[in-house]
Amino acid sequence: MIAELRFNLPEQRWEFDQAIRAHEAWAALRDIDQVCRNVVKHGTEHKTPEELAQFIRSMIGEAGDLL
Repeated sequence: MIAELRFNLPEQRWEFDQAIRAHEAWAALRDIDQVCRNVVKHGTEHKTPEELAQFIRSMIGEAGDLL
């Protein structure tokens, strides 16, 4: 089986970039999931729920930068 993605560059450059960076975004999501899993299992070093939420949001922001 062969799968092929075709993009009409430069018009579809954004879509092309999304496709070739998808593995990086997936890895970032797995990292965020690991953080959440560790918080549930072991607790957190963050003093408040707001600090934890801000930490996770910063990780999401970094993942968004990949896309």
